[in-house]
Amino acid sequence: IQVSCDSLNALNELLIEEALRCEPRLSREQLRSDLLAQEKLMPPFLGHGVAAPHAFSTQVARRICVCAVIKPALEIPNLDEPVHTAYCIISPAGDPEGHLATLAEIAKKHYDSGGGRIDRLPNLVDKPVSDCVLDMTYRVFRHIGRPP
Repeated sequence: IQVSCDSLNALNELLIEEALRCEPRLSREQLRSDLLAQEKLMPPFLGHGVAAPHAFSTQVARRICVCAVIKPALEIPNLDEPVHTAYCIISPAGDPEGHLATLAEIAKKHYDSGGGRIDRLPNLVDKPVSDCVLDMTYRVFRHIGRPP
């Protein structure tokens, strides 16, 4: 989808709206709560203008991924570059490997197509997905302060 918004909250609401179109049974309030809880553990900014708000949910049986192009790009305080692309990933609870593999694939896509390395996810491009999952798992645990 293409969106225009003036804040991360507004972007999240647009992404939630699109996720509800994909899966109307979802609870808007629960999805919002799941995304905010995950944001506290790991900020959604991947670098180079890409954001990936993501969460696990007991409401879904299959992964939902909404992609948004943001025009004009969204300026976020304390970020070096405005956000021009966002992916909202909602994964079934209990599927961390698939969830992290999806995040790794997003990082690889933007590295390959953008010509620059996503600064928070280096060295993922030439690895098989299983290695990317392990690397992402390590990065997530390091970010939240727990050992892998």
